[in-house]
Amino acid sequence: MPQGETLTMRLAEMGSLVGSGKDAVWMREVRKLTDSGHQTSLISTAYALPHIQLAAQMFSRWCQENFFGYMMRHFAIDLLAEYGVDDLPTDEKVINPTWRDLTKQKHSLVSKLRYRQARFAEMTIHPKAAEDTKRYRNWIRKKADLLEQIQHLEHEIGERKAKLKKTPHYITWDALEGTEAFQQLVPGRKRLLDTVKMIAYRAETAMLLC
Repeated sequence: MPQGETLTMRLAEMGSLVGSGKDAVWMREVRKLTDSGHQTSLISTAYALPHIQLAAQMFSRWCQENFFGYMMRHFAIDLLAEYGVDDLPTDEKVINPTWRDLTKQKHSLVSKLRYRQARFAEMTIHPKAAEDTKRYRNWIRKKADLLEQIQHLEHEIGERKAKLKKTPHYITWDALEGTEAFQQLVPGRKRLLDTVKMIAYRAETAMLLC
């Protein structure tokens, strides 16, 4: 790690095509397997770095970003730079909260579906399984349960996709309701500090990757 710590990670690397058509970009995907079985994916265009070095540095960076994200969400550290707020222009387009929630649900369901499809594909009959009636029945039951789960998830994903087609991606700021409505910090001072932060962020990242 950047500060000299030693960690053990279970990593795997593969190529990943991001985008479609002429806009598609071939990128590196490094996955980390956690003790709970969850996989965290890292997408990068840093082709020259070994995947071990890339994972160690980027996951370390994520820890910092998660910390600042937590502080911004619960302690509003952004307000340390500017206390004033202002309304956005009424015709300003923002992401539709309903579309965002439906997209998150769809991605979660797709992830669950792929996991079960992989398990279903791995289930093969041992040559002697047919001779063992109890074992064979257990195999049939497990595979039937998996198939039922797969079909149920496919149905739910289809419903989410249908709703997404009918839900606009963006809406105007004045169309936000209740707790979804938000204001922006007064620009000026915050814009200057954000520029300084970005310069420092890029400089630190460049030093770590050297």
